[in-house]
Amino acid sequence: MTMSCHLPKMTSALLGVLLASSICLAVCRDAHAQTSAWADLSVPQGVASSAVHGQGKLITYDQGSTLHVFSSVTRRWHGAPKLPGATVRLFNDCVIITEPGVCRAFSSHTGQFVSLNATGQCTILNATAHKNDSIILVTSGSQLHAFSAFTGTWTSLSIPTTFAADVQRHVAVVHHGAKVLAVSAFDNVWHEHACGTTATTISANGTTAIASNAGTVLAFSAHTRSWRRHAPLANASFLRADDWALWFNSTTVVAYSSLRGTFLSEVAAVTTLAGSTDLYALLNTANGLLAYSAVTGDLLTITQPANAIDFGAAVALLHGNKTVRGYSPLRQSLQTLVVETQASGAGNSVAFVTSNSGQTHAFSSLTSSWVTAPAATNGNPATMSTTTVALQSPSDCFAFAARSGQFVAVGNPVPALVSNPTSAPLLGYDVSNLFAFDTDSERWLQVPRTGGGAPVFAIWRTSALALDGTSAHGFGAQTGAWQSHAIGLGSQSVTANSEVAYIVQPTKIAACSMLPEIVSYQQFPHFRRVQPRGTAISFAAAPPATAFAIAAFAPPITPITVPGLGTLMLDANVALLAPVMPSTNTPVVQLSWQLPAAAILAGTTLSSQLMVLPATGPAYLSNRATVQLW
Repeated sequence: MTMSCHLPKMTSALLGVLLASSICLAVCRDAHAQTSAWADLSVPQGVASSAVHGQGKLITYDQGSTLHVFSSVTRRWHGAPKLPGATVRLFNDCVIITEPGVCRAFSSHTGQFVSLNATGQCTILNATAHKNDSIILVTSGSQLHAFSAFTGTWTSLSIPTTFAADVQRHVAVVHHGAKVLAVSAFDNVWHEHACGTTATTISANGTTAIASNAGTVLAFSAHTRSWRRHAPLANASFLRADDWALWFNSTTVVAYSSLRGTFLSEVAAVTTLAGSTDLYALLNTANGLLAYSAVTGDLLTITQPANAIDFGAAVALLHGNKTVRGYSPLRQSLQTLVVETQASGAGNSVAFVTSNSGQTHAFSSLTSSWVTAPAATNGNPATMSTTTVALQSPSDCFAFAARSGQFVAVGNPVPALVSNPTSAPLLGYDVSNLFAFDTDSERWLQVPRTGGGAPVFAIWRTSALALDGTSAHGFGAQTGAWQSHAIGLGSQSVTANSEVAYIVQPTKIAACSMLPEIVSYQQFPHFRRVQPRGTAISFAAAPPATAFAIAAFAPPITPITVPGLGTLMLDANVALLAPVMPSTNTPVVQLSWQLPAAAILAGTTLSSQLMVLPATGPAYLSNRATVQLW
């Protein structure tokens, strides 16, 4: 069930009434009980490890006649019958089962298998290597079908015998005759545009689709769900990434941002590409560098040359003679630090430089500013994740909070820090506790240990899993909470995927969701997908009963303990409220509303929680989810 909402402002008084009502429902209860992030799949006859696969938000277990699928959104296992010889393809957010005459797709965001009855052979057009695609294209007879992993729906299009199509990540493009059509994973609706004559080239990548011929260039944004036209650039070189496309020749550069849905044309003598990510490109010119940001949709001239560049997803460090300039494509700005560099690194939204004297400075792309680490950490090496930088001192441990620009102390040493430089979680441990730094609430979280030796860790993208004695502890960067589970002995493997993790044991698979109970399509700054201002934002929730979605356009506040409910992490004075009413047809409710395009919202954090009122048991507040608007 999908709801488009214009959410009313919620006063503190209204929230107080809701909380009071919830407390009344929970009276005489000892504690609140949330939906567990863990779910075990029992396999009494023994788990075949080779039949267990994980990708993105999903885990599959092929048991011959049944395919079991765990979704990190619904937090439970789902099953579907499967014929012998059926083909199964697993993507980040969906699973496709192809059988004679039918193609069945499972969406992580809806928790349902949806069948497509086909005429003739079903052929999946997505490249075999494209496991991150959230749009799946299938042909059967004279029909082209698109399945969105986000909406959990099929949409069909009649096509002639001769057509061309391309699909990658969150967008697909098709052309036949003088028509070109594109579909976005965020709405799964075909958007048509007349191209006048036959398109000579089409391509899809990330959130951008391109169609062009001798007379025009058409660009489609999966975010704005609209086409834009521009005159072609003669003798141009072409570059692209997930969220932008760029053409340049000896006099002009033309750039398209799918985050903004806009073209830009400027006079510039670009020679080569210095480097790029999905959010920006640094271009060499005769007069220095030219920075294009897909986030802001404009160009920044950088006249001072760079001797070397550290590239991060949404940050770059430009090294000069005794200077380092931090580049933020989010703010489209540079900040200079005078320093002789000993070591440096760039992550998703943060970077660091350590001077020859051993002093470390952290750069936040969210604020476009440098912050010097506490002097007590001088001489100690930095440990980096994609969202923070951690430093030890003789008596403490500090993590950099990019939003506020503070170094946050644990309060005691953390002798062992654990991270993956391509992933968001930053963990640590001592003899008594496991530690994790939550970048949203800007605090260290800890959980008691149950093992004696070094824990076994698995970290990937936004997920972290620690196997410690007879307990497993999951930490999700998007949730900002530890999720513990008694696992026993006999674990065969420990695996973390982008937003889910699992442990394979002899007779069960223990799966852990790394997402909160209310989930957005977008992931930044924890991971890759950015939520642009002026576009629609969607959330999915699978509450066990009636719930209220509470959202606030403000950073998470210092956690407030609400007796009988749990922890409130939103400012009720600026909160919005929407009911979440589960349907009998689907376990998931999807909420969406249109965001304003106001520039003042750049960098604003939208925080959300669920207040769940179960049919039985006490009411509770879910974990918090955050999305930043850019």
